[in-house]
Amino acid sequence: MFFITASCGLRLGEACGLRVNQFNFKEKYLIVNGFVQDDYYRTDYNKAATSEDKKYRIVPLPNETINKVLIYIAKHKLDYNDYLFMTENGNFITQDHLRKRFTKILKTLDIYDGRRKLVPHSLRFTYVTRMRRSCTVDEVRQIVGHNSIKMTDYYTRPNL
Repeated sequence: MFFITASCGLRLGEACGLRVNQFNFKEKYLIVNGFVQDDYYRTDYNKAATSEDKKYRIVPLPNETINKVLIYIAKHKLDYNDYLFMTENGNFITQDHLRKRFTKILKTLDIYDGRRKLVPHSLRFTYVTRMRRSCTVDEVRQIVGHNSIKMTDYYTRPNL
């Protein structure tokens, strides 16, 4: 899940609610069309949208992400409408659990030094910064679902 989050610039709630049918492997894109809220409900619209104005977005899929997701789908025998990431008893994985897991992974890999705030959402900053190297700011804004270029600029870390 963290790999997809990093390679597609997803918010954690969007990654929690991913379904197989959101991926178009042939044309190499992901449709972001909802997220899991804190109350474990998956919306059918994106952040800062409504059920009337859903604001879906299209995210390009890198080849490495396509390969990893296809292997994951085959390994877990997932069907077209299945969610990618669920608990053993069929619930959504909580964002709080994922934040704790992320910190544990960073500590295990000796990446976490306690000085910087590194959370799963940090991967979105990295994604935006890297995309800005090859796309216009407006293209990046649309891909990540920001309403303003100012927000996209906020996520850009030129020294990264």
